[in-house]
Amino acid sequence: YIEQQYYGENYRIFAIDDKVIDIIHRKFPQVIGDGINKLSTLITNNSNYRLANNHPILKPDYDFILKKYYYTYDTIIPKDEIIIVTDIVNYHRGSVACRVDINSVHPDNIEIFKKINNIFSIKYSGIDFLTKDISKSYKEGYGVIIEINTAPDDAIHYKAECGNDNKEYRRKYIKALFPELNEVKLN
Repeated sequence: YIEQQYYGENYRIFAIDDKVIDIIHRKFPQVIGDGINKLSTLITNNSNYRLANNHPILKPDYDFILKKYYYTYDTIIPKDEIIIVTDIVNYHRGSVACRVDINSVHPDNIEIFKKINNIFSIKYSGIDFLTKDISKSYKEGYGVIIEINTAPDDAIHYKAECGNDNKEYRRKYIKALFPELNEVKLN
């Protein structure tokens, strides 16, 4: 219900113990019109590209598209028009995952993310956070935690499509789970 009431960008925070390992911005699954192809072709082409690059394909909701844009799968989409194909922002439904520079996140937000695992007595979590501006504090009304996943799938983190190096995420992940490796150089 919170997700339906609060509007903003969708983020997944991966935390181990009291450390924020990674933050991903999940963008709405979408296609961009070229003025030539039908919506169904744009979705197929986008899905083929995603599949070839080891990412989940788009899973469009044609009822949503029809209600939002009045387009059918046979509509030729005007050049450069962005069509959100589902209102479910989920990596496994075709959301583009972009890594966020943790330094761009408000310190209050980082602190609450760090405390989550201790509050719930869990080792690691995937925290789903909605905000209109992640650089501003949740204390000022910028953001809500909508879900805490206690056994999160981290594919979105090690397969991020834009942002910093995915190998760095794996290094942080392994070193947080095995602190004795902090002095070992990992490739």
